[in-house]
Amino acid sequence: MNRAALERDLLRCRYLITRGAVQKLGLRDLAGIAANRQLFLAECNSVFKRAQAILIRDILALEQQSGSLSEGDSNTAAKPSEISLWIRILEAFYDSLIWIASGNDRSNVSKIYKGPKYGRLGDQNIRSVTDLAREYNSDPHMFAIPLDFARFSCVCDLMLLECTVGRERGSFIEVKEGVANEAFYEAREANSQDAYLSFFEQYGDKGIKQALRCFRQEKVLLEKTETFGAAPGVYRGDNEVRCLVQPRTQYEYYTAEIETLFQKARRGEYAVQIVDHCLAVTAVDMSSRERAGLGEFDARLFAYQEFINAGAMNKLDTTALVRELRNIEMTDWLDGLGSIFLQPPPLRPLRARSLLDLVFGRIRLRFYLHPPRFVAMCRAQGLKVGFLSRRRTNKLKSTGQLSGYPVFDGRALGYLAGPGAFVMGSSKIHEMLFNWVRPASIILELGEVEGLLREIGGPSPSESGEPLFSDGDLEPV
Repeated sequence: MNRAALERDLLRCRYLITRGAVQKLGLRDLAGIAANRQLFLAECNSVFKRAQAILIRDILALEQQSGSLSEGDSNTAAKPSEISLWIRILEAFYDSLIWIASGNDRSNVSKIYKGPKYGRLGDQNIRSVTDLAREYNSDPHMFAIPLDFARFSCVCDLMLLECTVGRERGSFIEVKEGVANEAFYEAREANSQDAYLSFFEQYGDKGIKQALRCFRQEKVLLEKTETFGAAPGVYRGDNEVRCLVQPRTQYEYYTAEIETLFQKARRGEYAVQIVDHCLAVTAVDMSSRERAGLGEFDARLFAYQEFINAGAMNKLDTTALVRELRNIEMTDWLDGLGSIFLQPPPLRPLRARSLLDLVFGRIRLRFYLHPPRFVAMCRAQGLKVGFLSRRRTNKLKSTGQLSGYPVFDGRALGYLAGPGAFVMGSSKIHEMLFNWVRPASIILELGEVEGLLREIGGPSPSESGEPLFSDGDLEPV
């Protein structure tokens, strides 16, 4: 597969996922959809299945293609590292099906994902899963989504949607194959001591490990889906792990600014924008080394002048300035392909050219978030947000309570909401950088969470019930 064929498939899938059903039926508005709901649902299933088939075919083809290449091959159209990116792009497009099936609810989507993916799909029981999905998908009112083609390992193999007028429901299915699995489920169905003893006697240690694996998978699936579709609130499962389902804040996005930056970058113009006084966004045209270098310089120089130390510009010689600019940490949008919170690219209102330039990195988006200004904006809205000291941050790190949480210059961002003390996780940062949510919207959402927790009480994330820190530990800078 080459890039041109892949781009055609991506645009075809985007059309099918976002507009295929409406345009096929000639529906013009929500009233038309409501009046033809059963026909509309069936057509949605039809076009989603076609998009899904294209994405599955291309992912498996690229996997097979990458297995026959090495990075040093000079006679190939694409290198393994490039094919790896292409697979990630296809997976990001495939995620659109999961997001739509979950009602575009970030909280529900994150419950489906379990962790990073390991191994090649061709080495797993993917054929059994796709065959079962194909069987379900022969029904026009069913849509079965094999979850192994998503960007992350998921809680089970299939997500099954049943959509008819008056009945719309979803379920999750784990697909097992092999004589050992079949024998184990027969023993479970019999639910007797003799049946289990007979199974373990026949399959020995391998059977015990397989049974434990099945129990663990069921436990994870139940825990993940227990609050699927739940109303906002605080929930406590059997394992005492607390989950906050956040309010449905109506986010505002700066997508229009992204489109404008792309147009400027293509024309070779200065393509830097500041969003809500605390976030710098730069579009870097990668079509030539000169444009790429200039765009990267613009991004870092703007961040230095606007946020870091504008007064020192005239005091630095060229060598010192270059050193200062290199020390600025920028974030690339393509890093978002590894974020569990990434909203799928096809669901974004971008022009086709901009979408393809974005996902293939022909124009790179570079971000610089200035946490002190973000904290100042939070405090201006009456929120108790601030930096924890390095000592307090390191103490939380040593206890494992900051695993996976972002830190800024060695300091975590903390905030108080209701009776609880929290450390700001990567989700809010990723919303701003990778989903293009305005920082002002994130601040409004934090205010809603604070009000919700104050109303219902709790939780405190500390196992001992003691807050992680107090108001006095929060510093504005």
